[in-house]
Amino acid sequence: MKIDRKLRLGELIKRELANIIIHEIKTPLLSQATIVGAKIAPDLSIAKIFVSTFDKSKADETIKELQEQSKTLRHYLAKNLNLRITPKLIFVYDDSIIRGQELDTIIDKAIAKDEAMHEETEK
Repeated sequence: MKIDRKLRLGELIKRELANIIIHEIKTPLLSQATIVGAKIAPDLSIAKIFVSTFDKSKADETIKELQEQSKTLRHYLAKNLNLRITPKLIFVYDDSIIRGQELDTIIDKAIAKDEAMHEETEK
């Protein structure tokens, strides 16, 4: 199987899971979750789904809820995507969005400090 096909399938599953969570599951806890990626096993039997949350303290609870809903999510995926093989879903927390926000804050502070120092030297 070509890598491009696996990547396309991963993106398709990612988008469809996000839609299913929003429109079908409607659990308040899961409304705070963001599907950020999907990695498909070479034999298509397993999809590792990377999830981020806005509230880091609810990450474990969110992953647990997703795992409990995995059969239902898989059922909707099979129905909506019409795949020959619908992969087993494994959910993994991904904190890259939170780390990105923290880095943005650090960079913004550094820029502000640099601009303040630059203004002082111009006076």
